[in-house]
Amino acid sequence: MAAIDKTYVKTWEEYTQVKDFVNKFGKIEDKYGNIFYPLEFLIEWEESEFKESIQAQKERYKKYYEDPKHIEEERQWSGSNWKPDVEGVGELPIWNTPLYFDLWLMKECGVKFIQDRLREQYNEEFIREVIEERSIYDLYVKPAEGTHFKILTLTRIPRRLRRGWWRFQVEGSSDWMFDDESWKWYNWREAHGWNTNTASLYGLFGEGMIKRVQKKWGFPAGVVLSVFGMGYKMRVVIKK
Repeated sequence: MAAIDKTYVKTWEEYTQVKDFVNKFGKIEDKYGNIFYPLEFLIEWEESEFKESIQAQKERYKKYYEDPKHIEEERQWSGSNWKPDVEGVGELPIWNTPLYFDLWLMKECGVKFIQDRLREQYNEEFIREVIEERSIYDLYVKPAEGTHFKILTLTRIPRRLRRGWWRFQVEGSSDWMFDDESWKWYNWREAHGWNTNTASLYGLFGEGMIKRVQKKWGFPAGVVLSVFGMGYKMRVVIKK
């Protein structure tokens, strides 16, 4: 599935269609716990700047293919009948969307070319599952949080590698990602926004620190954490 993808438009009319759509909405809190404002995803373009940028792309394209050598090179890939199409050239990005915003667009956006773009990124069946709330994100049930833990290994690290904080990663799994705004870990099936696979924490070493992060992060049993930082590195497994 797509994580973050850009959408482009070719005309000012297409851009204003999208802007008019997102302007209808204020604060959104979706079923996955994401809070956002649709307008904040939209790249702001002034009409004159937009049209000048599109025209500049067309002019660069036209100038490039004034050289017959470039036309012949393109025909080697696209066929002997290929011809430059200046009118078909020119597009600008309107936004760069994360998964959770795409899921919202699938349900809420009636702009045809946006739905066409979503079908390119995903597929018809998946979009239907999202609309009917039977996608993998809708059916995911988060496992119960572990209440205990065990330190598997504890090793001193050289002074030159020590840090003034603890760095946490989930070992051997790409399922878990960290959102530093909410300061929580999420399984990708929760369809929540995230921005890194590493979390950092200032605090003293000891079991109390592990208890504190587990109370905050609520990992299910079986998750193994790799912890590195203030003089030590360790592996911790979360247990029932």
